[in-house]
Amino acid sequence: MESMSYDVRIVEVSEQPTAVVDGRARQADFPKVIRPMFDRFYQNVGAVAVGKRGLNIIVYRDQPGVNLLVSEQGVPLEIGVQVPAPFAGNDVIRCSSTPAGKVATVVHMGPYEELGPAHDAVLKWCADQGAALAGPFWEVYGHWSNDPVQRRTDVCYLLK
Repeated sequence: MESMSYDVRIVEVSEQPTAVVDGRARQADFPKVIRPMFDRFYQNVGAVAVGKRGLNIIVYRDQPGVNLLVSEQGVPLEIGVQVPAPFAGNDVIRCSSTPAGKVATVVHMGPYEELGPAHDAVLKWCADQGAALAGPFWEVYGHWSNDPVQRRTDVCYLLK
């Protein structure tokens, strides 16, 4: 497969309410942690009045200068969906939100397993531009397609 070229853009984003389950994992453990967290979310979200469910999302609550992705304790994860407004959660599903502010973002078209280069492109661009990362970053998954090449994922990194 040919490598994808990524056009990094800087955009100002508003806070986006989310309905999530919480977890924690090291990057190496993502393949075995993320799917079960989505399963746990979808098994429990029906018990909470979240309104119209939007796109799937994963928020990685990393900290600047720490890189919890490779630390022993792992990075805090919020896995769920975008929702129209804040809501009352329960003991499994929690109301959260993506941060507001300036983000460096790219669009990845293709299989989820090939998201690494999209993240690398944003991180390299930020390093080259001297753009400081604030810590949190997230992936917003477009509507499902059985064709992996048609799957869209927006990768966003909050800037300081």
